[in-house]
Amino acid sequence: MRTLPDLSRLGALCFLALGICLGAEGAHAASLKGFAQVRDDGSLSIQGRIVRLKGIYLPIDERSCRTFIRPARCAAEAVLVLDDLVEGFVHCEANVRMFRNGTEAFCSVEGQSILDSRQDLGALMIQQGFALAREDAPPRYRALERLAQAQERGLWNPGFVNLR
Repeated sequence: MRTLPDLSRLGALCFLALGICLGAEGAHAASLKGFAQVRDDGSLSIQGRIVRLKGIYLPIDERSCRTFIRPARCAAEAVLVLDDLVEGFVHCEANVRMFRNGTEAFCSVEGQSILDSRQDLGALMIQQGFALAREDAPPRYRALERLAQAQERGLWNPGFVNLR
């Protein structure tokens, strides 16, 4: 006569398998909110974790300095623009892709008005012409890039070197 498998043992095995799948990276699957600092490579540091903006490429060109702030901030122009947009608290959605020392995610900041509750940092960077849409970017990013190019914003301005 066949017996049914012990359900408590089966449940424990499923729980163990889930734990192995999630591993130490399981904590990274939740959204991340907090004070963000923009690093010189264009990534964000939030609660000690490194987050890259999903779908965009920030050209790291010549460094320029913002001397109207103290201490002066020197970095690539795209990094300085991102630094202006971040202004502290950032909300990053569940990670899209892990990399060696961090995660890649869509991040947003508070909107400028009541009607605009959140603003996508990647979209803002592309719209202003200081980031390029990567191959894996959402279609909306590509449309924003074409618009920035047509309006000669940021990197698309004839005064900038075309890095594409």
